Amino acid sequence: MSMTPAELLAVARCVAERQSGQLRLLWKIAAFAVEHLSSFTVQDLACLANVYSSIDSVHHGMLNVVALILARPDDERKLDEILAVDVLASFARAKYPLPLLLTEARKALADCESLAPALALSALQSFATLEALDGELLAAFLPRALGSAESSKPGLQQVCSTASWAWEALSQLEKVGVESAFMPQEVEVEHANEHMGKLAVRETPLPSMTGQEALDRIAQILSNSLRACDLRMLRLIQTADGTSMCILVADRRPVQLQSKKLLASALLLTHEKVEAYCSLAGELMAAATCSALQTAWSVEQQVLWLQVAVEAAEAAPTVSKTELVLPLLKAFPSHAPHLLIPEAACLAGMFPRLLMLCPASQAAVTESSIALAEAVRPDLFRLRVREARQVLEAYLQLPALLTEAQSQALQPYASALFQSILDGFPVKLKSEGVFHRRAACLLVGKNR
Repeated sequence: MSMTPAELLAVARCVAERQSGQLRLLWKIAAFAVEHLSSFTVQDLACLANVYSSIDSVHHGMLNVVALILARPDDERKLDEILAVDVLASFARAKYPLPLLLTEARKALADCESLAPALALSALQSFATLEALDGELLAAFLPRALGSAESSKPGLQQVCSTASWAWEALSQLEKVGVESAFMPQEVEVEHANEHMGKLAVRETPLPSMTGQEALDRIAQILSNSLRACDLRMLRLIQTADGTSMCILVADRRPVQLQSKKLLASALLLTHEKVEAYCSLAGELMAAATCSALQTAWSVEQQVLWLQVAVEAAEAAPTVSKTELVLPLLKAFPSHAPHLLIPEAACLAGMFPRLLMLCPASQAAVTESSIALAEAVRPDLFRLRVREARQVLEAYLQLPALLTEAQSQALQPYASALFQSILDGFPVKLKSEGVFHRRAACLLVGKNR
């Protein structure tokens, strides 16, 4: 068989899009490509990494080959900034943190001054997915991702995209500290016995940023960008593929955002526990509720928006509590039971907080807690031990916070739920112990 690299890549892309029953052919194409790697350009190598990281059974061997070629000092095929971001995204998609590739990507992205904001954000996402994010990378890419390096007023879309990424990578960002990284720098020095300048190497510390500093900066720019919008004009549209999009007006121009990114931005604002940010999140929540956005939200999104409302009300006393929480609370009993179960722990944990924040929500909380108890009890096996414990603790707090009549209405459902949870705990503990042991054995075997 004789094929040019372009033809081979075209075939590989077509086959990868129809994976069912085609893995054997993809493996043959990979073997043929490896035999003729000298004919492939660096763009072709990036394409190979993209194709073989997108399939269900990731071809780690091909990814290894691509990384080895890119790291060879005697090979002229080197990554530029754009290709480095693309290859990083491929390895992140495969969840394959190959140190060799990470080193080459960092070299290619050492000077990111000309990197577009979307590419800088993609690089941050990839490094975070590969668990290789550090303070040096944050300091280098975050200003570019926010667009603040190009203008004093970054775009709302890019800021919300960055905030959405920060919320998804929150646990990793909170672990990032300041590293003592150094960069060799040539400086001219004059020796005492010689009257001529010579070049010497001095190590200067690279800029670094902690994860908390990154979160603070994102929250500040996000707050400024949202304050510039007229939140009363917030509207929802449905795209042809069914995606929910939000329309806001910024600088007298409409700005289109994915509703999930707006939600992540609100969650990030409340996470900072700053009164001004939480007040803004409350305004955002109120605008979303007034525009009837909740009708297009999934149950998961409704629970998260309720979390925004609760945390905003806890941190900002001026936030109107009743107007925020009641529309969402009244919607939960109408959902199908199987949709409530995945959100049971989070939703139940908010019931006591809601009752303490907003006594007027007692009737709605009672109705929602009854619906949740009825949904969870027959399918307790779908909850983990930790989630079942959270549900149990939340329901134990409710009688003391409800009126006597509402407590009596909830009691039979709560009692049945308690009994089912307690009866199932021994089996659940045993089954989860087996799964944890298996996971530990797999992890040990992987690290050997």
